[in-house]
Amino acid sequence: MSTMDNTPAPPPVDPTKPVGFMFEQEASPTALLIVRHDFNPSKYDTVAHIKLVAAALITEAERLRDRPLLHETDSAGNPNVPNINRNVRLRAAQRNAAIAITHLEDAAMHLVKAATA
Repeated sequence: MSTMDNTPAPPPVDPTKPVGFMFEQEASPTALLIVRHDFNPSKYDTVAHIKLVAAALITEAERLRDRPLLHETDSAGNPNVPNINRNVRLRAAQRNAAIAITHLEDAAMHLVKAATA
């Protein structure tokens, strides 16, 4: 019995070909407010889709922004250096996430303008 598989190799992946995908993501109430999801006077589906995708990304950014910091002292009040160092990185990540929220709001606005032009 042969251990060789006679199945043909899959074709190479074309990196320029679009990839379809679906995902489920909840959008937070604040993210929906940021993108003004309820405001769509054009009634275009594209506008609603853009706003939902932006709200989903903003929700992810909110989750990263709102991660809790670690205790910087132990029970005796002594500095816990690993936690202090980790908190420095967490604070930077929180700032980056907050900046990303602003940019996502801006990107959604420009995409809606393009979709309704």
